[in-house]
Amino acid sequence: FSNPEGRSFNCNIPMPFKRSAKVVIINESTKPITIFYGINFLKVKQLPENAAYFHAHWNRNNLTKLGKILKYCQK
Repeated sequence: FSNPEGRSFNCNIPMPFKRSAKVVIINESTKPITIFYGINFLKVKQLPENAAYFHAHWNRNNLTKLGKILKYCQK
């Protein structure tokens, strides 16, 4: 991710997806937002045996307490 001048974020993920990819953008504010996006992909017949795959998980927890274990990663 990068934020060159406080105006935009860019994300480049050069990793294969076996079946599909899903990107979800949620506006949790009360104001409308404008977004711009572009998706570039290359369809191939077969991936190499050692191809890596991208996995991501996002979590927000505003109820943290001092001294209490915060479970962050899901299994």
